[in-house]
Amino acid sequence: RKSHVRKLKPAYSRNATLSQIKKSWSLNVPARRKPLLLVLLTILLLVSVFNINQYHENTSLSNEIFQAISSIEEELNIGRQKIYYPSYSSKTNAIIYLAQKSHKVYQRDSMALLSKSLDLLFKNYLLIDDHYKNVTVFIFHTGDFNGSDIEGWKRRYPPETNDTIQLINLLNTPYWKLPSWLNEGDLPKWRNPEFDIGYRHMIRWYAIRMWDYFSEINKMVGTRYKYIMRMDEESFFHSPIRYDFFHHMSERGYDYSFRTCSYEMNAVQQIFHNYTKHARRKYGEEWHKNRHFTGSHCGFYNNWFIGNLQFFKTPEVQHLLRFYDNESYMYRDRLNDLVIQTSVVYALCKTERIHRYLDFSYEHFTLDKDGCPKWGVLSTGYRDKNAEDLVKNFVKMLEEANCFVDPSSSKRSVPGLHISRDHVRDLSPSYNHLRPNQRNMTVLSIKAGKIDLPNRGDKSGR
Repeated sequence: RKSHVRKLKPAYSRNATLSQIKKSWSLNVPARRKPLLLVLLTILLLVSVFNINQYHENTSLSNEIFQAISSIEEELNIGRQKIYYPSYSSKTNAIIYLAQKSHKVYQRDSMALLSKSLDLLFKNYLLIDDHYKNVTVFIFHTGDFNGSDIEGWKRRYPPETNDTIQLINLLNTPYWKLPSWLNEGDLPKWRNPEFDIGYRHMIRWYAIRMWDYFSEINKMVGTRYKYIMRMDEESFFHSPIRYDFFHHMSERGYDYSFRTCSYEMNAVQQIFHNYTKHARRKYGEEWHKNRHFTGSHCGFYNNWFIGNLQFFKTPEVQHLLRFYDNESYMYRDRLNDLVIQTSVVYALCKTERIHRYLDFSYEHFTLDKDGCPKWGVLSTGYRDKNAEDLVKNFVKMLEEANCFVDPSSSKRSVPGLHISRDHVRDLSPSYNHLRPNQRNMTVLSIKAGKIDLPNRGDKSGR
């Protein structure tokens, strides 16, 4: 039909090449017409092949037609819903996990941690005021999970939430593969070769490819996801969150939010300096970053964050992300997604569009083989009435695991593990958006490593 097909006119001879055949077709077909078009193309193919085989000894043209129609079918995506596409949902917010049942690097029971994280997510957020109604929880994986796991979660949570969780297998998809210019055989030559290719894929996913994924499914599936919230298997909400994160972000115009700081920006400072010169060659001398940062500034501890997809798909952000990708820093240097994401936000997101949440209690620790924290934080929220008990019970658990033992003993102590009480005025003062009368409030924290270091002032957030 002329109203649906433009220039559907063969402009090639019997000896035309496949590329000439493809270039002669310019299609603009509505999705509802695609199945009918496939049927018509199939009939045309059968008739063509029959006539060609009957009247011509040379069947090269039939092979070309086969390939051309196959190519057209692939371009139209007729009947080929990609396996990594989710089912359609009208929801506009996504909570994402990248999960596995056991962790190869850290040797932990990841399935148990994921179950605990989901339980607390449902209890302290999704089931409060029906927050689940506008959220899809995506559990991305690489072959660890199947339909029986989904059925188990459905039985675990109320029936009305049955469509909340979706499993997406990234294995053998464009989102879980080595860039074409790299060779996996070179892994022993890369920095920290004990971290395998899968670990480096994970960094690339959270730094870059997750934004590409949601942009693609919005276009191809028709979804309208805007805000993406990351959770890890070890991410735990310990207090009720009664407001809607995503409505709060939208209402105040925030593009990025985080919960805690991790001081490790030294790893990216020189690399970002190199990018600055690269950006000025592209955009001219007028290019400038929104804020200067040094290696001693806060890195957004991004095992929990909320990002606006539209911000991360802007040309300026994409140019910076592609620089990191093209230089293969995530693979060759194991540059982590925390410093990449933080540098993007520091450079290109306006101060008033960044927010640090401090009101809810949050935990994320990387544990060693003995179950003691190696790096991370339990940070209580200033609205959590049970903060003191939460910290007390956590300390008791650590004591029972001998995590506070003398370094000279046979069991290694955790370096830097300590308890602190911090004023919220010292925790990202530019980004916490608190009223003056709230700034003298304090929060309790248990920390391991360079997390939420005290008395950093502007360096705790800008």
